[in-house]
Amino acid sequence: MKRRTFVQVAVGAAVAVALPAVALVPESYDCDCGLVRYTQQAEGHFAASHLKDGRRFTYQLFCWHNQIHRKMAYRAS
Repeated sequence: MKRRTFVQVAVGAAVAVALPAVALVPESYDCDCGLVRYTQQAEGHFAASHLKDGRRFTYQLFCWHNQIHRKMAYRAS
């Protein structure tokens, strides 16, 4: 194998391996209430952030968010 062909194959293989890692965009979804966005982290878990100001969830915001969903469920029934 000539050196030029070897380099082309090596670069092509490196790009083929690196491309899927670069193309992976973190999955995210918005909550039903429209106030929270869940984004998948590199470790595999989801992190919640407030949509209005982008703050990460504290325990107080988590409780407030659960209260909103309880009220929504109560009104729906």
